[in-house]
Amino acid sequence: MRGIYGAKHWFSRVLSPFTRMAVSLRLSPDLFTIIGVAGGVLAGIGVFQLQTWLVLLGVVIRLAGANLDGAVARARNVTSRRGFWVNELGDRLADMALFAGFFCLAGTRVGTWVSLFQLAALVLAAAPTLVSVWGHSQGVERVNGGPFGKSERAFGAVLTVLLIQLGTPMPLTLESWAVLVVFGSLLTAEVRARKISRELNRL
Repeated sequence: MRGIYGAKHWFSRVLSPFTRMAVSLRLSPDLFTIIGVAGGVLAGIGVFQLQTWLVLLGVVIRLAGANLDGAVARARNVTSRRGFWVNELGDRLADMALFAGFFCLAGTRVGTWVSLFQLAALVLAAAPTLVSVWGHSQGVERVNGGPFGKSERAFGAVLTVLLIQLGTPMPLTLESWAVLVVFGSLLTAEVRARKISRELNRL
């Protein structure tokens, strides 16, 4: 179950002019990691302001940055262990910025209980990444994809804000979003763990 991640190759082709430009200008892959984090911050601001278009713009920038840092590193042949960890840190910071928007929105517009739901979602959203990083440390290629990875979280945030703007009750919508993130992240972590286990058995 690769989820939206299955469209990564298409997205990479769309972004290929930026990859070629980055290579010709000898830009650091870290620049695109930073751009991805900035996209997460923008999306978080959009969530707090309940502006769907701003969340969508931030999400696209966030995913583009996450795609380009690896693509540029490979194209320039500058992949490294340091780059791997910088990329992982960038992903987590971008996610935290997005979820901070939900946390602040719930805290100011709904109440403490719902804001705690958003905090739980923020923490457990890291579970799939932690499983993938553990597998990588055991010698397995980095496992990505769904059913509820970072791409699904990103576009799920856009849909959640859109539903609120269309008039669905904010407390129920935010609670449902948090529950989706929690269970989706745990399911994704379990799916990745099974895949890693199968790969380890082949080693």
